[in-house]
Amino acid sequence: MTHDWTRFDAMTEAERHAAAVSDPDAQPLAPEDMTRMTRTPQARIIRRAAFEPEN
Repeated sequence: MTHDWTRFDAMTEAERHAAAVSDPDAQPLAPEDMTRMTRTPQARIIRRAAFEPEN
């Protein structure tokens, strides 16, 4: 899939920021959110370890 970035490129930095903040599905994380988050394992490494034949 290719995206057309002309609308984005035409926006000022302030307009981009306002558009991002107004999106209810993409709200910035609060410091409290960061403390309760856990690191997600890297799926590629897990798959490689599970499916590669042992030497």
